[in-house]
Amino acid sequence: MVTRWVFLFLLSWSCHAAERSAQALFDQANRAYEQKDYAEAARLYERLIQQNGSSAAVHFNLGNAFYRQEEVGRAVAHYLRAQRLNPRDGAIRANLRQAREAVEKKQARSVAATFSATPFMRPLEAALLLTVAVWIFCGVQIIAARKGKAEKSLAGGLLAIVAVASAAHCVWVVRHYKSMQAVAVANETAVRHGPLEESQVGFTVADGHELKVTGRKSDWVEVQDDRGRSGWVLSSSVELVGSN
Repeated sequence: MVTRWVFLFLLSWSCHAAERSAQALFDQANRAYEQKDYAEAARLYERLIQQNGSSAAVHFNLGNAFYRQEEVGRAVAHYLRAQRLNPRDGAIRANLRQAREAVEKKQARSVAATFSATPFMRPLEAALLLTVAVWIFCGVQIIAARKGKAEKSLAGGLLAIVAVASAAHCVWVVRHYKSMQAVAVANETAVRHGPLEESQVGFTVADGHELKVTGRKSDWVEVQDDRGRSGWVLSSSVELVGSN
């Protein structure tokens, strides 16, 4: 019994020690960022992720550190990771939008719409959708209670529409969470017709451009852009976000 209590005490102590160590490293990284040593801050945030796993706060701060170093692609990748962990955070959305605008300026066409929808709807959008759904539901109930058979049929139809729309949105959310994205992290990433260096270049994307991952083969990633164009990129030229 004594041995068991000693073991539990040591386990609890080690957990608290690990938490203190992680907080100390996080504070150290934040100080480096405040001192404008963004490279050191990024190194410490990455170390924190390696040691303690992902968190929205650390990915967000790491994205800021990369953005300050004008590594927009890596910033976008970490903002996306932070957003997947905390999709309702307004600061994450704002910084991701700012980074996407920087990407847009680089390549003379809008790419912010590539994955502009958040993994979970923006709070304002979600609130609006919920409000509309509630009002429709209440209206349907009033009609069904006060009117005749024809109105009840109409009410049933409206309920069916709301149910189908809600189900479709849920399916979209699940698919988004399961999807994997690739974010270009080179100044110019060649998207080739095949997974070979000798393959012809189909098109190029700028640093920070977001792509949908459709396959993988060795050191190559098969991607598709927002215009439906497909091709292969070297895995070293992109950062992958999410999982299949």
